[in-house]
Amino acid sequence: MDKSNIWFIADLHIGHKNILFHQSNRIEAMSLENKDDIKGHDSYIVNMWLSQTKKGDHIYVLGDMIMGNQQFAIYVLNRLKSNGCKIHLVVGNHDKSIRNMTNMFESIDLIKRVIFKKNEFEFLNADFEVILSHYPLKSWEGKCRGSMNLYGHVHDNALWVDEDDDLCFNVGIDSKHSKYKLYSLEEIYSYYLMKLNGMNPREYISKITKNNKFFVR
Repeated sequence: MDKSNIWFIADLHIGHKNILFHQSNRIEAMSLENKDDIKGHDSYIVNMWLSQTKKGDHIYVLGDMIMGNQQFAIYVLNRLKSNGCKIHLVVGNHDKSIRNMTNMFESIDLIKRVIFKKNEFEFLNADFEVILSHYPLKSWEGKCRGSMNLYGHVHDNALWVDEDDDLCFNVGIDSKHSKYKLYSLEEIYSYYLMKLNGMNPREYISKITKNNKFFVR
């Protein structure tokens, strides 16, 4: 597999007319006119998506993807899939119109476990296990082995979560690491290695479990 064919994102809020009031940082970042420019907002996201992805790419969307009615959602999804990419949805609290559209997604889950194999990605030092959820988790499958939780939901309102010892990462479009684009698997793995700080996953987990605030089970 090409190293650039796995992507992650959360909290796109396409079609959410009030998102620019809640996340006004998007106005400047997306070169929008004002807080009412939801058309420009949605166009930015679609164009960004299509410029980064290609046929065969897998994009994992960790919730709050599209708001509005099903007709609008189908239109947007067809635009996003027009280059042949494949979309996996992890359901968020604003995905009522799309959470049952099984024919439009490769997979739909509330929480999803994925293992990326070392022999398929040249930048991986070992198999890389991730647990995908809309909400940040305190504990998750494989945490005691060094698996990583990727999440969204909190936008830029909980910057401290990623700074804790937990192996987690906010892939939301408004997160502090975001450049208002999709995150590649390689970028996520680089952050994971930075957190490990030279240790292997089991060494890291063994070290941080000595902190009584760390919940591993």
